[in-house]
Amino acid sequence: MTRPSSDVVLGGRYRLIEQLASGGMGTVWAAEDETLGRRVAVKVLNDGLADDPRFIERFRREARAAAGLSHPNLAGVFDYGDDGSRPYIVMELVLGETVAERLERSGPLPPAEAAAIAADVADALAVAHEAGVVHRDVKPANVMLPSRGQVKVMDFGIASSSMSTNLTATGIVVGTARYLSPEQARGERATPASDLYAIGILLYEMLTGAPPFDHETPVATAMAHVSEDPRPVAEARPGVPAGLAALVDRCLQKDPAARPPTAEALAEELRAAPGGADPAPTETIRRDATAVLPVSAPPAPHRRDHRASGRTRWPWLVGVALTVALVAGIVAVVRSASAPPAPVDVPNFVGMGRNQAERAAGDAGLEVTFTDEHRDDAPKGKVAAQSVKPGTSVAPGSTVRLVLSLGPELTTVPDLTDARSEQEIRERLEDAGLVLKEFEFVEGEPGIVGSDPAAGERVPPGTEVVVFVGRGGGGNGNGNGGNSGNDKDKDGD
Repeated sequence: MTRPSSDVVLGGRYRLIEQLASGGMGTVWAAEDETLGRRVAVKVLNDGLADDPRFIERFRREARAAAGLSHPNLAGVFDYGDDGSRPYIVMELVLGETVAERLERSGPLPPAEAAAIAADVADALAVAHEAGVVHRDVKPANVMLPSRGQVKVMDFGIASSSMSTNLTATGIVVGTARYLSPEQARGERATPASDLYAIGILLYEMLTGAPPFDHETPVATAMAHVSEDPRPVAEARPGVPAGLAALVDRCLQKDPAARPPTAEALAEELRAAPGGADPAPTETIRRDATAVLPVSAPPAPHRRDHRASGRTRWPWLVGVALTVALVAGIVAVVRSASAPPAPVDVPNFVGMGRNQAERAAGDAGLEVTFTDEHRDDAPKGKVAAQSVKPGTSVAPGSTVRLVLSLGPELTTVPDLTDARSEQEIRERLEDAGLVLKEFEFVEGEPGIVGSDPAAGERVPPGTEVVVFVGRGGGGNGNGNGGNSGNDKDKDGD
């Protein structure tokens, strides 16, 4: 561990204690939060990235988005700050070892354990994706296996909000080459499907001990994700259950649409895949009990010397016993046929995904049907409403109608690059149901050079839009650059 050369306190609050890790994005320190008196992890951005004001602005927004996420498998983000020229993020300090350290220490993991870890990672990312946040750097070094508690997904420091522009626009491809999806390697925007690809790489490495692509240079490795097929899991590690190996192959499809539809669905498939979970303890106990419990012979009858009497009585006794059994059986059938089935209580389906709702209905002895609607009150893919109130008693086999949210109705961000005035920009945005948040001046040709979210993106109504204005070669940065395009046109006329 490396300790700071002197007492360093960021933001007048976070005292750096010792270095935990270092990477291309920044350095992570164990620190003391002197205000709350607790240990935290602080990630300080590297100098090269800290010099780019556009990157810093996006980093701030995305840190804020990550701080709003809450799940047992997510390491919490507590704070963001900028101490002079050193932007930093304050995170939950998790003690334990990363999956990368575990692989280095003991090699490939048992299939059931690897699947369980990947399922927990998918659970965490499902929450992030519902909030519109894509992690973009899922890898063994960012998955923590705590000494106590649950698996934790770390480091949303380069996560991308679905409302932010792609950082590749500035010439930066964000992510680690070994775990980069094909679309990221091509410089395209990362989506939730990109995170599912990275989970596939993570699972592949946990099962086989190595990632599928690891060439001499990061560029060659990134391009392999675009153009090469990975070595099949069954070849790399014979004995991995076929269903689990097939699920890895689906995650590693080049076409995002061919991967599992959501992180939630992937988690469910991982837990249901052959080899994805150990047998239930109750089943093991039953098998063991069957194997070890002795089978005792019935006690020997007490000998009597009335052989002739026994021979004359036993047919009569057997006939009586059969008659009694027959009558009892008929009575039981009549009673069961005439008694109405016991009612069942309707579960609360709201907030469940489709697969989860179907399982809950099956467990309760009910049927469900689904109607898809655009809803603002539930995330996409979650049940927003049900036709029967939770807790209501109904007959078994009853059908409950569920409304599955398609998310809010989306609108398209207009192209603003040919707008002639601020008023025109506001009007175009208002016509699309959007709101102008601010103008941001950047290097580039005079005039409107883009927006965040970008033109053509589908976003919820009410989304705030940042408009990027080029200063031009002679821009003085005093805020007057926004009209430079208009002035030039006037002079040309």
